[in-house]
Amino acid sequence: MSGNGPSDGWARKDEPSQPVSPAPAAPPSYTVAQTNGLAIAALVCGIVWMGGLGSILALVLGYTARNQIDGSGGREGGRGLAVAGIVLGWVGVAGMLLLLLAFGCAATGGGSGDFGEPIIIEP
Repeated sequence: MSGNGPSDGWARKDEPSQPVSPAPAAPPSYTVAQTNGLAIAALVCGIVWMGGLGSILALVLGYTARNQIDGSGGREGGRGLAVAGIVLGWVGVAGMLLLLLAFGCAATGGGSGDFGEPIIIEP
């Protein structure tokens, strides 16, 4: 053996070389969107009403979180949590207004059931 043959890894100039296959491509990298913390806080505040304070906080945090998530370009997730916090916040505000209305009517006597003198119809 002369040491120039194909068996030792060297190709002769007169022999066609075999095509070299390219290196395998790296697998695609996947990034997982991180859940926005304000969205979680909005949902929790919407669930825990705290006499209406939680509802107002749920609205503020929910709208802020939704704007942050929309502006993140897909890096943050949790938009559904933010929207749920917003919905629960508005439900809590409506409930608070209904309670205030009910207490206001009760305090003024509007809900006491006293309708004045009965009307008697005689034949």
